[in-house]
Amino acid sequence: KMVIVDQTTAAQIVASDAAPMFFNDIGCMIEHLSRDPRVRPGEIAYVADHHTGEWIRAVDALYTRNLRVATPMGSHLIAHANATTQTADPAARTGARVTIKDLLPLDVPDGTR
Repeated sequence: KMVIVDQTTAAQIVASDAAPMFFNDIGCMIEHLSRDPRVRPGEIAYVADHHTGEWIRAVDALYTRNLRVATPMGSHLIAHANATTQTADPAARTGARVTIKDLLPLDVPDGTR
């Protein structure tokens, strides 16, 4: 139930039977899913593309951790829909690429359950 300060670092979990859960920082959603790995049927996690601000499925995103990029809760994680937006974003050029499995080895809500 966080107020989104910056759309480009936000995340959300959506389910058809509940209100969306918004996170101000991708790292907060990762932490939430680490603490409560139960995935309800139809639940989908989304992250914002740091370059465009568009919502993308968390399982499909490309991630970068860049300690030079300030995020609201200090995770330094940013996401991109594809290599084109990742390459076009100066914030992703100097960071380390990470995968969703590096961040969250458990299941990520993708709507298939």
